[in-house]
Amino acid sequence: VTFHCEEQEIIDKDPSRPREAEIVAVEKVLSICKKYRTRTNIAHVSVKEALGIVNENREHLQLACEITPHHVFFSKKDAKDSSMKVNPPLREKKDSEALLKELDKGKCMIATDHAPHTLEEKNSSNPPSGMPGLDTYGNFVLWLMAKKKIKPQTIAKITSLNAANYLGIKNKARIKE
Repeated sequence: VTFHCEEQEIIDKDPSRPREAEIVAVEKVLSICKKYRTRTNIAHVSVKEALGIVNENREHLQLACEITPHHVFFSKKDAKDSSMKVNPPLREKKDSEALLKELDKGKCMIATDHAPHTLEEKNSSNPPSGMPGLDTYGNFVLWLMAKKKIKPQTIAKITSLNAANYLGIKNKARIKE
């Protein structure tokens, strides 16, 4: 099961979608994982604390998480117009840095946002949330290798092997002789 973790009750009180909305939702999901012993993925992890919760519980709960390129590459200060409206929202620089470190450890997955919005939609008076990412995914991965010095073996894990393992796909997403 994949969960997009944001607690609606918190968002109803504070539409800015504070970090607590994600943290509380991840904790709720963990209780579900423990109760039903289900393999679980947390989509769009955006805050350092949620990442910490995932890491503390990853091994014994069959818990995985996804990190999106925009939550690594951008932070809250970059969100100057509606083109950067995304849920969960862009966070603090410390969160982006924590997500980047997690990618370098090779234990998560990179996932693009499922938001194929046009510029016209994003620039409208009521823009949808989400950030297209398919067209920039390759450049992001190259940036991780060239500028952030993440090893190709780690890139292979976070772009394909970890997802294949999570989904139970055997004999795929591996480079072999």
